Amino acid sequence: MPISPTPETKKRKDKLRRYERLLAKEKAMYGAYDDSSGKRYALGPLYMLLGDVEGALKSFAWFDFEFPDDCGDMGQYVCWALALHRAGRIDEAERKLRQAMLLRPTVFARVFGQPWAALSVDEAGDAMDADEAEQISAEYMGIWSAVELAWAVDRYRGAEFMAVRDRYAEIERLLRHEPRGEKRTNLVDEMFALGRG
Repeated sequence: MPISPTPETKKRKDKLRRYERLLAKEKAMYGAYDDSSGKRYALGPLYMLLGDVEGALKSFAWFDFEFPDDCGDMGQYVCWALALHRAGRIDEAERKLRQAMLLRPTVFARVFGQPWAALSVDEAGDAMDADEAEQISAEYMGIWSAVELAWAVDRYRGAEFMAVRDRYAEIERLLRHEPRGEKRTNLVDEMFALGRG
């Protein structure tokens, strides 16, 4: 006898289907997406919460295709890295984990239980970072196994991630006082290159 889905599972499936329908409707009506509420960021994570790695990977591929210039969302990237890891696509998983780390360094560090104070370049945003980290942890970190968490923390503490993280933070600090011009442009280009992996 099949097991009935839990109310939480049913709620997530309903939300996923509703978001997919709404996004498809936007595309059909406008020829593009007008997703100001950020539904596009929730699809892959919802698949992961349902335990559907294949569905998540298809959703992330759709996101990459439809929104190639979108910087993404921290919760989305955390789930994306996990999906790639579970699929055995380790190099891609590491790249996505690195992108997540650089998207919001202090949020990422908090989510993975790592020291974050030295990464902060905006003290005013620290409270918001703490709230975002708490929300991501509550929503998504329960699906990470101890082995998967150890993998992510190991990468985070590794020399490569540390060098990238330090350079990224240095560029952020330099940009706060660098006027427009060639030097600023070069720093921004380097920052984007680091983020893209």
